[in-house]
Formats: sequence, structure tokens, C-alpha cells
Amino acid sequence: MGLAVVHGIVKSHDGIIIVGNNPDQGTTFSLFFPRIKVAVSTVATEETPDSLGSEHILVVDDDPSIAKMLAIILRKAGYTVRTLGSSTKALEIFRANPTAFDLLVTDMTMPDLTGDKLASAIRQIDPDFPIILCTGYSSQIDEMQALELGIQAYLMKPVNMKELTGTVRQLLDRR
Repeated sequence: MGLAVVHGIVKSHDGIIIVGNNPDQGTTFSLFFPRIKVAVSTVATEETPDSLGSEHILVVDDDPSIAKMLAIILRKAGYTVRTLGSSTKALEIFRANPTAFDLLVTDMTMPDLTGDKLASAIRQIDPDFPIILCTGYSSQIDEMQALELGIQAYLMKPVNMKELTGTVRQLLDRR
């Protein structure tokens, strides 16, 4: 996971990160969370999507593990998914065939072309194309700014399966 995603998770749980650096020993990251007084259930429940889809989704994230996780969630929900690690490559593929995909899920922080810039470029080609912007932590853009750019949905990482599949279905049904 990227440090920005970890920071977002820790911050959302009212925790702190302390970074230590020792020459010749490397860097240590200590994560501290507030103690809770309520017992937490350890029983995991299998989440299943509410409705299955059949559309084609383009997932763009420069972190291969996140791209793979998003693809697994979306495929489990019935979608055909193509993942790319490069936003510039994604734009090139979209320009070549704008009708090949029904929706874009993109990371915000990527080299060369950020998620909001990718969304803007896609908007030039198809102003109504559904786009979901995902971010772990970004001081560059917030949900309001994303919506002003025409991005229909803004999700914080780590992305919840039901939230992702529900948002995808909602955007596709609007189209």
C-alpha cells in the first residue's frame, strides 16, 4: 500500500504515524491508534454485490496491488475489467476507442497524468462518460472539486466492496 493510503487509514481512525530514521538501519514507521473499550467481533462476513453487471470497466492505478484488488471486486460483481498502471496509456486507449468501456475507475495520484487530468481529458472526448476518482489521501483535490470537474463519484481508499459496486451500478444505471 502507498504511504498516502496508510496515512488516510490511520487518520480516519484518529491515529498517528511516527517516522524514525536511523543511519545504516533504515526507516521505521510506528502506527498508534486510540484504545477502544468495546469488544470487536472477529467474525468476518462475506460481502456480495447487490446487483451484477455486464459492462466493461477501465481501472487505472499505478499501484498494481490496488488495481488488482479493484479488478477482483468488479469481476466478482460480473463486470469485464481492464487494468492499466499508466494514465497516459489509458488515455491513449480511450482515445483510440471511446466506446470500448462503460466506466472509468481511476486513482488520483499517478505519475505523468493525475486522475483529475485524465478525467478532464476523457471529458473532452465524451462529456457524459462516468468516472470514479479514488484516493487514499490527497491535498490536491477533494470531493467537491472532483464533482465540479464533472467526476461523478469520489471514493476514499481503501475502497469498500459494497460502496464500489454500488457506486458503479448507480453511475451505469444513470447513463
